[in-house]
Amino acid sequence: MKTRWIGILFVVIVVAGIIALKLHSKPQSPVATPQAVSTAKPQIILVANLREANDKGDNCSIIIHLVREAGQHGIPIRELPPNSPSPLIKQYHVLTIPTLLVLHHGRVVSRFEGESQSTVQKIRTRLAKLEEARS
Repeated sequence: MKTRWIGILFVVIVVAGIIALKLHSKPQSPVATPQAVSTAKPQIILVANLREANDKGDNCSIIIHLVREAGQHGIPIRELPPNSPSPLIKQYHVLTIPTLLVLHHGRVVSRFEGESQSTVQKIRTRLAKLEEARS
């Protein structure tokens, strides 16, 4: 009987140790990064149908090009299609396409959803401010 209790106690201690180890050393979730996009921690996340990038006169296309231009000026960006397995889509509760998030230390400081003309203008202004701050 004593041996049984010692065995159960041993199993409980091992399980508690494994749980403590897993909680203490929780790995970061991997993030899918498209080609030609910075692998640094993003300051801008764009969730959009990236196939619309070449559609002339489409506001989504304009937003995509504005974000890519910001990336060429050294701002870390991440472009994600709406069906991406990236945990960022769930983390930031992205439900509308396109959605542009401006982050500071991982926290959303600006959020733009949709592709209306006023949204495009607000995005243009916000990205210009970010580029000025980097200069």
